[in-house]
Parts: sequence; structure tokens; C-alpha cells
Amino acid sequence: MARRALLQGSKMLLGAGFGMSVGVKGYAQAMDCSMTYELLQQQNSNTSNEMIRCLAKNSAFTKLAQHEGDLMVQRDEEDELKLWKGVEISIARGVLAKIPPPKVTKIDVVGKTPSQVADIIINSLETKTGCVVVLQGMSGTGKGTTSTTLLSKLPDCVTWSNGNVFRSLTLLAATHCQQNGIDLQNDAEKVLTPENVATWMKMLSFHKVGDKKYDIKIQALVKAPHPA
Repeated sequence: MARRALLQGSKMLLGAGFGMSVGVKGYAQAMDCSMTYELLQQQNSNTSNEMIRCLAKNSAFTKLAQHEGDLMVQRDEEDELKLWKGVEISIARGVLAKIPPPKVTKIDVVGKTPSQVADIIINSLETKTGCVVVLQGMSGTGKGTTSTTLLSKLPDCVTWSNGNVFRSLTLLAATHCQQNGIDLQNDAEKVLTPENVATWMKMLSFHKVGDKKYDIKIQALVKAPHPA
């Protein structure tokens, strides 16, 4: 189950089932588990694994976690459909080239630590001299944690979020509509033109924000002043 759902479920149970006054230590004793405040603060796979063990037989928690998980799956499926439709439109308009899908290595992350997942990825690489690795996965499955772990294992590795590119373009499109009084939902065809997308892409650039981390810098849209 996704870590986000697990932690949200634990917070609700702490508040509703036992009361926050009990505290993590008393809660752990009541549930006969090894959860500590320090472990809860880590917010990583160790936290999730212990939380799962502690609450595996709690019907209220499993029901809540299942509900939250189903909602995340639904959102991811909706996003996937919208993204694929956008890619198809871009290919049809000649904005993107149609390329064959790359080789995909599927990894079942359940029960594995981020270090173990990273080792599987590294061992599956066909070359050790330089390549691009794309992490695919549903929300809450540990893509961010895995990329951070890869940074520690690969000395010349840099990471970025591809989703940030789409979020940046969405921000620029929304800003363009707001500045020009356009309804994006009704006039999407007029807004998302190859020319506009190409212009917005030129407003995006990668910048180093840490020793091994890059992120996107957005050049602000400036609306031309009205003539006097």
C-alpha cells in the first residue's frame, strides 16, 4: 500500500482511535509493535514497513488505506490517459517524434528497501558508461526515494522530475490564459498550439540547485503593456 495512505491512516487512527495524548510510545505498546517517535520521523521505507506490521490486522486502518489507495490509483489512471492523449496530439501535429518504446524493467517494490530497488536498477543497466534511466510508478511507490538512493550509489548521477516539465508547461498555459482572458477548457485547441508550446518550452531551462540535483527554472510570462 502506498506510503502516503499508510501514514494518513496512522494519523487518523492516532487521533480517533487512541487520542493524541497517548503518544507514539503508548500507541506502539497498545498495538504491540516497535514503532518509535524517531522511526516515525524518518518518513521512509523503514517507517512504512513497521507501520504495515503494526496495523496489518486493524480493520479500520486497512479499510482507510484501501480507500486512499483506490483514490490514488484512480487519479494516476486519469492522469495517464490525459498525458497519453496529449502525446498523441503532439505526435499528430509534428511537435513530438514517434519513437519505439524503450526496454522496461519491472520491479516489485513491495517488501524491498530503497537500496535493494536501486541495486536492481543498477544491475539491469546495459551500460555503465552513461545512460538515461526513467523511473515509472504510481504515486507513493517510492520513485523520489529511489532516485535519491541512486544518487548515493552512482557518483556521477544527476536526477530531475519529468513531471516538473509538464507542470511547468501547465503553469505557463494557465498564466497565458489568465493574462488574455481565455477559457482553457473551452479553447484548448487555440491555446495549446505548436507555436505556443514551442515558445513556452524556450522559457524552461535546467539549473543546478545542489551538488547533484537539477531543477527547472521558469522565465516568467510578461504581458505586453497596453498602448497609451
